[in-house]
Amino acid sequence: MEEITQELKGIPDWVLKEYLESLGGQLQQDGWFNGVGWRAHYTRLQDVSYGVMVFQRYLLEFQGDAETLSQVWPRFELKIMRPGG
Repeated sequence: MEEITQELKGIPDWVLKEYLESLGGQLQQDGWFNGVGWRAHYTRLQDVSYGVMVFQRYLLEFQGDAETLSQVWPRFELKIMRPGG
């Protein structure tokens, strides 16, 4: 099983949830999103301030087989790199 870990800033948790669900993930009781061949979880970190602006921070863990992650991860990256997902 491969794992990708990344810190994310400035994305509200409800948006992360929508992004993971749009990739086929279903939220489980343990807080993990399970998709076909992958799973993901995010943990809220301490907010970071830049001047008067405050940004939410998360640690995202994405796990799965290498082939699935090579397809799902780039789709997730596109969502987090542009407004509106």
